[in-house]
Amino acid sequence: MDKHSFAGRCGLGAIMGAKNVKAVAVRGTRKVEVHNPQATHELIKKYQKQIYETVVENEFRVHGTPGICETAEGLGDMPIKYWEQDVWPEGAKKLGGPSYTQALNAKPLPCKYCPIGCHRKIKITEPEEYKYEGIGPEYETLGLMGTNLLIDDPKVVAIGNDIANRLGLGGKFLFKYLVSNS
Repeated sequence: MDKHSFAGRCGLGAIMGAKNVKAVAVRGTRKVEVHNPQATHELIKKYQKQIYETVVENEFRVHGTPGICETAEGLGDMPIKYWEQDVWPEGAKKLGGPSYTQALNAKPLPCKYCPIGCHRKIKITEPEEYKYEGIGPEYETLGLMGTNLLIDDPKVVAIGNDIANRLGLGGKFLFKYLVSNS
């Protein structure tokens, strides 16, 4: 784990909450030993380079997961108006790739040791009442809170994502909760 990712899926949070577990802390006193450190290091370098050079991961590195919005919409793999509308290329374009990066002043925020770096740190400076600096929404949230609701403004989705995160739910799950309870 790192400062911007959380182990919140698969119901683990619900199980821990039901058992009144507030946190789990683990600290070791010994190093983890690898059988052949040199060979392991060489394999890591080899695979990181392969990942780094592939087209899909390169798009993730440039724009994060929002970089696939237009492709996903074109393939019919992005929810638009609760899957009732087939296409909305204008919306996907405004939410994804270069538009997202520019509108949210998005910068790469890679997980430790990850050669892809698909997370994004964003900064919203206006309007004043919605100033925000932190983690940007991922592809799934852009789909569920964006194209699914016919919202094509990445700032609106980013603020919704931030609210969901501060509630401890995440954008994807807050959306599912609101829809299933409306």
